[in-house]
Amino acid sequence: MNSVRLRLARTAAGLSLQALADRIDELVTAKVISKYERGEAKPGSKVLLAFARALDVPVDYLLADDDLVVEDVGFRKRQVIGRKAAAKVEVTVLTQMERYLAIEDLLGLPVADWDRPWEASYPVLRDVAEADRAAESLRSAWKLGSAPVPNLVDLLERRGVKVLTMEVEDIDGLTVQVRCRGHRTAPVVVVNPTYATERRRVILARELGRLARGTFMRNPQQRPPRPQRALSAYACRHALRTT
Repeated sequence: MNSVRLRLARTAAGLSLQALADRIDELVTAKVISKYERGEAKPGSKVLLAFARALDVPVDYLLADDDLVVEDVGFRKRQVIGRKAAAKVEVTVLTQMERYLAIEDLLGLPVADWDRPWEASYPVLRDVAEADRAAESLRSAWKLGSAPVPNLVDLLERRGVKVLTMEVEDIDGLTVQVRCRGHRTAPVVVVNPTYATERRRVILARELGRLARGTFMRNPQQRPPRPQRALSAYACRHALRTT
């Protein structure tokens, strides 16, 4: 069993060690669960199945090795996220990504790498005016032309960005970096499906801007003074031109 994932799933469920022990009818004590989480002991199949039911995760999630690791979660600036919500994001991303990659393997689908357009000459993303130029540069680099983008999800996935949906309170969308098997890092955009279609379109475009922002800035260490305002303008430049 993956001890790190057990602790992560327990945190996402908002349970203490004792609360988890109570939820599985004390098949094992809180002290034993702590040993599982530290990798000092391994549960039997009965306890493992009880953990999966209590934590609402697939058994495969608890048994998986470290082929997938969440390396970075890009919450919006000033967004206050508790440990429970942050853990829920990580658990859900890992679970959905494992299913996503399993389907790709089963169907023999080609795997697209993140197509960051390094060849484009991006301006420093400092304000709203430059955000418009950055969006045009990306359209030029990806040869999108001036016509509306019919499907932003399809565009992102063809360029190597995985798109997942997840309901998390007070989070409309975010970007996650996941290290996949073979040490390949895949960018993942997560969108809250409870929002209206047009809002989700803007969220997708905003997160694309967040992903490419390192390209937009000539100096990756230089942080724009108004990133959210610029990202919003960048998002509208793409999203409002979609159909």
